[in-house]
Amino acid sequence: HDADYMHYYHGTGKVGEYSSLALDSSGKPRISYYDETNKDLKYAAWDGTRWVITTVDNAGSVGAYSSLELDATGSPRISYYDATRGNLKFAAWNSSSSTWGTETVDSSKKVGTFTSLVLDSLGNPSISYYDQKNKDLKYTGGTGYTPVILPTVTKITPANGSVVGGTEVTITGTKFTGAKAVTFDGV
Repeated sequence: HDADYMHYYHGTGKVGEYSSLALDSSGKPRISYYDETNKDLKYAAWDGTRWVITTVDNAGSVGAYSSLELDATGSPRISYYDATRGNLKFAAWNSSSSTWGTETVDSSKKVGTFTSLVLDSLGNPSISYYDQKNKDLKYTGGTGYTPVILPTVTKITPANGSVVGGTEVTITGTKFTGAKAVTFDGV
């Protein structure tokens, strides 16, 4: 029955151009699209009862020709066109900080329309796209956006000590791999 598969999103203004669809591991739809009214790249995720909408990029007129893929953890990756600057861009969801990271992939002007994105087995992006200036098909591949993993402090022992120093402090938590120093209030 068609009604079983219909989950409408009725936004205000002109939304939904240049959409790209991916299904998460439980079969729920994820959609990247261009919000023409606000000139933004948007991402919509169906949570089972409603659409959760986030703005991915709003730096100018961005988001046309989007192509969406989900990595092995279900985090979205999107290639798209930045019409303001004429560049190909790439966005990645950072699940640790719950933020989008964006980067310009090709800034040679008038490049990045008709994007198509795939991720390899390691989650590295490969993007094909159109070069309007030279009327050529282009391809790029790389490691993509690398999110900054922020550590989580779960315990500091002792809880207090001398203000002049000399107290040994133990910091317990997760994601400290590679940390070389700890500062408190920037000191």
